[in-house]
Amino acid sequence: MKGEALKRYSYYWLTGDNQLRIGWDNAPHHTRLTTFPHHKHVEHQDNLQPSTETTLEEVVEVIRREITG
Repeated sequence: MKGEALKRYSYYWLTGDNQLRIGWDNAPHHTRLTTFPHHKHVEHQDNLQPSTETTLEEVVEVIRREITG
């Protein structure tokens, strides 16, 4: 699997009480976003934003930056 491109992905960062912080995925249902099909849900499922983070490494880096300031 190493070196192979992901066809579908879904990464979710949740709070300690299971509330959504950010969720990244590429389900092809938000065609209006400039990064279609890549997008993220921020704090709520209906708060959609474009996303350029598509790999687990990129997502972990976003989380690391948020945690460390």
